[in-house]
Amino acid sequence: MTITQLERQRSRRDEANVLAVLGLLALGVGYLAMFTVLGDTNYAVKFENGSLPPGFDPAGGQFAAIVTVGAALFAFAAIVGAASIRTTKLVAVIACLGVLAAAPYVPLALFTLGLAF
Repeated sequence: MTITQLERQRSRRDEANVLAVLGLLALGVGYLAMFTVLGDTNYAVKFENGSLPPGFDPAGGQFAAIVTVGAALFAFAAIVGAASIRTTKLVAVIACLGVLAAAPYVPLALFTLGLAF
């Protein structure tokens, strides 16, 4: 192999690793945004009574619900993109973590959307 081929392989490996880590960080941001809605007492009142308390502005919760969905889409696109560029051990571990994190993420995200809107 020539030096440029080795550099190209290193570059693709680094791109895949960065994409995978960005996907994992986006998934963390999505979970944080989701739990800002699920941890708010005003949304607990909505869950119990069916409506938000008077005087509460739901715009922040609605924005957090949209960020949750957007972060999940970006996370899974980044992880799949990283796996398609080059599969390294780091990419494989992050892909497995992404699949494991998706199991509770989807129902919680749908519940968050239901509470926010």
